[in-house]
Amino acid sequence: MVTKGPLESIRVMDFGWVMAGPRATKTLADLGAEVIRIEGRGRPDTFRLAGSFVEGKEMVPGGRFKELNRNKLAVTLNMRHPKGLEIAKQLLKISDVVLENFSAGVLERWGFGYEVMKAVKPDIIYVGMAGFGHTGPYETYVSHGPVLQAMAGYTYCTGFPGMAPVVMGAYADFIGGASGALAVLMALAYRQRTGKGQYIDLGQYQAMAAAMGTAVLDYTVNGRAAQPIGVGNYHQAAAPYGTYRCAGDDRWCVITVFTEQEWQAFCQVMGNPSWTSEPAFATLPQRIEHRPELDRRVTEWTRQHSPEEVMYLLQRAGVPVAMVQNAADMAKDPHLHARGFWEYDQDPDIGAEVFEGIPEKLSETPGHVWRPTPQVGQHNDYVYGTLLGMSADQIRQYTEEGIF
Repeated sequence: MVTKGPLESIRVMDFGWVMAGPRATKTLADLGAEVIRIEGRGRPDTFRLAGSFVEGKEMVPGGRFKELNRNKLAVTLNMRHPKGLEIAKQLLKISDVVLENFSAGVLERWGFGYEVMKAVKPDIIYVGMAGFGHTGPYETYVSHGPVLQAMAGYTYCTGFPGMAPVVMGAYADFIGGASGALAVLMALAYRQRTGKGQYIDLGQYQAMAAAMGTAVLDYTVNGRAAQPIGVGNYHQAAAPYGTYRCAGDDRWCVITVFTEQEWQAFCQVMGNPSWTSEPAFATLPQRIEHRPELDRRVTEWTRQHSPEEVMYLLQRAGVPVAMVQNAADMAKDPHLHARGFWEYDQDPDIGAEVFEGIPEKLSETPGHVWRPTPQVGQHNDYVYGTLLGMSADQIRQYTEEGIF
């Protein structure tokens, strides 16, 4: 018997779109919630069309969509149709959470804002994950992950000194999605205590800004703005500290040396070369002062070894280090396999697929990838027939009318 997770009794109306919203509801679905994706048949999630390239085959649609939407149900519903809105209200009555990440005001224009929801289901938990939130001077701005990263300062810090900033994927979508899932859990705990639902206004811009650590604090206290660092060192209490080339094509490792004990162990692993006894490297302050030369010397050693060798040699000596893994390394990582992290599914187009598993290993309700990614409207019969009690003829009629 497949054990579902701790949220098995929770039902979610998921209007999530592209990445951030679906990332939040993916977490809830993985933990057992019944997540019902709601899409328009004529306007499905654009990530269904975002292809995955498979060697020897034409582009297979929906790779990223599959990653974000396993374990979910999928229905079609035309929210701009009066009957569609009424059906949404029926589904709301038997749901616990509504989550969306549209621009501010979209659900209100549908006639399905929080005040309407609360009148139908007083204890509903509604999460609006607009890029900049539902108030403030940027409320009406349209955004995507890279936009939010740029606004929050992340993009500026992920380039090389003197060069253009580097856009690093859609990190903000994952930060926003994780924040959304956490907000739902907090609201569920509050409802369990009080019986009251609530409206969660989650601006993804603020979530991304909160992930910037001490960058703003450093500026307000010290007048020092965070700078692009490339692969260089920036920690003020460690040296060596950074990314170093290893043997092989584009192979790297990360080394951090904080204490004198770690430094001595590091020198011993390298064979105590004569340069480690030079005055420039005798103390941590000296090593920090002479970072460029220190990095050059360290790289002379790391380039003689594979990143795996560097990691095992230094870890064994008690020096914090890791190889910079690529996707191939992660796919065969013995630790991830030993902990059962990878989940497997069969796709009719490409065969076996590997998905990241559930990082939180709950002992009693661990969760699982127990349902494949749904097709558009795949669960209309179950949701509208079994849950809402519609007849097959009524479902067919509503489909013909463009409501489903």
